[in-house]
Amino acid sequence: MTNKARGYLYLASLVLVWGAAYPLTKMASEYASPMVISLFRTGLGAALLYPAARRVVISREMVVSGLLNMGLFLVFLNASIMLSVNPGLSAVLIYTQPLFVAALQAAFSRRSPPPGRMLALTAGFFGALLTAWSSFSVGNLLALLGGFSWALGTIYYASKVSERNVTVANESMTLLSVPLIAALTPLDYSIHLSIKAIALLLLVALLAQVLGFLLWFNALELVDPSLASSILLATPVMALIFSSLMLGSPLTHMDEVGVAITLASVASIVTMERRKQ
Repeated sequence: MTNKARGYLYLASLVLVWGAAYPLTKMASEYASPMVISLFRTGLGAALLYPAARRVVISREMVVSGLLNMGLFLVFLNASIMLSVNPGLSAVLIYTQPLFVAALQAAFSRRSPPPGRMLALTAGFFGALLTAWSSFSVGNLLALLGGFSWALGTIYYASKVSERNVTVANESMTLLSVPLIAALTPLDYSIHLSIKAIALLLLVALLAQVLGFLLWFNALELVDPSLASSILLATPVMALIFSSLMLGSPLTHMDEVGVAITLASVASIVTMERRKQ
């Protein structure tokens, strides 16, 4: 298997993992507020990763990357969920990240993505938007900031972080993001512990934080950041499908149209890339 094929496999697995993490997070939110979930997610994630990483790298580059990719990203996401009339729309707006990555990569490298990919990427985002659009609020603007933070973190990690042991880098970034999230958790603190609550929080930490970010940063080692981010547009679609299966949320006709547009766009992006090889 070629490196690029392995990168695609990581991304396909990531779409499934993060897609399933959304309904699991929704279930966990019955017992804990979004900021508390984020604190458990990063704190437990760092604890679970350490036996495999066995060391933590503290450097300016790692601090910046951790804050952009995890700390600020989760703060903006959860603040948007708190303030948004439609939290589902906030989750979808996070996936402006591929559009921001394409723009930032063009600005930093002076190399624009192929026009065909940009067209498919834009269509895919609007397809995802159709699955959650109902109203817009200040909270949704914070979701856009979350997408920008994650995009900037993606570019920064790919170009600046020299630690290429992905497990060590992930452990370091996760641990370094904990203080920021812990400092802001009192703004949205609510928790009711039970065996089910602990099980859900542990599962979210394992999937969303540990496995999810390991797959993501491994993929960035093998696939161009703009292309990798474009493929992640399928994540909100899978989140919608998993939510329908796990939470009994029926798909509307608008959902089905949005799913079809987004999946077709992602498929066209991958097909165009394979034809270039």
